[in-house]
Amino acid sequence: MTLEFPVTTSIFGPGWFGDAHFEQPGSWRLQIALVPDGMKTWEFNEAGSTAPLAGELAAKGYLSPPITFTLTQPQGEDVRACELVSERENRSGCPMQTTLARHNDLAVRILKEFPHSSYAPYLLLSEPGLSNTLDRIRMCEKAIAALGNSPVADWYRWLLAAVHDKATFDNDTPADAVKAHEKAALAIWEQLTRSKHVALRKGAAKKLKEAAESSSDVDD
Repeated sequence: MTLEFPVTTSIFGPGWFGDAHFEQPGSWRLQIALVPDGMKTWEFNEAGSTAPLAGELAAKGYLSPPITFTLTQPQGEDVRACELVSERENRSGCPMQTTLARHNDLAVRILKEFPHSSYAPYLLLSEPGLSNTLDRIRMCEKAIAALGNSPVADWYRWLLAAVHDKATFDNDTPADAVKAHEKAALAIWEQLTRSKHVALRKGAAKKLKEAAESSSDVDD
């Protein structure tokens, strides 16, 4: 049996990406536990913190095969960007996601001082007020081209469609450009209906359905 666990259509991924463990370089193993109601899954260890009962879960067939992903050391401008957020939080590592959720001024500073940081696309896209529509479009397209066949590329495509879609409702968008933005968003959503990510496939199908219904209402 195959289970799919879609995450929200966000470039930041699911909430557990903000776990402090993932602020440090290293290799991490993840497993999914299917837990029936009433089953105890945690216990206190000698240090007083909680630890999962992986052995019991695995023995009963509730634990998925593990996957491993590796976090590398920041390079180039990312080093200084990470230093800024770690200084603000007064802790080691690179708590970028956690910190920027609370300190918009750091996002502005990183974009200004370290525009070539790999964090720059995330900041521009998550904080629309920091840039204009064309800047965000160029940033998305640049990231998609650089990512190639990476599974992350489709998340940027989703964001690129969102930028185009938002522009169709923006009062600052020239009238002659509205249709072009609308056409671009529809084309990207159509492409994403074939994405490997279930969340993006379903999200894109929903967007296309909404667009078709809206067009039908206008025609009526």
